Amino acid sequence: MPSLDEQTAARFVQLAQSTGYEAEVWRAEDGEWNATARARLIPTAQGITDIEIALDQIAKTVGGKADGWGFLRPE
Repeated sequence: MPSLDEQTAARFVQLAQSTGYEAEVWRAEDGEWNATARARLIPTAQGITDIEIALDQIAKTVGGKADGWGFLRPE
């Protein structure tokens, strides 16, 4: 979720966490505030689509937008 101020990104994180996602705020090298949300799941097309829709709806409530998804390697 790009191009937010820190407070708005933090609000997204709170909402995402309240619905079960792992989420964090971070600042990009260009100074923009971002939020990232994570979910653990057995990947299916429908499961990924459902998460994309849910996170976009949360983002819209704080004036943001979802900008896609990616894969994170477990640590």
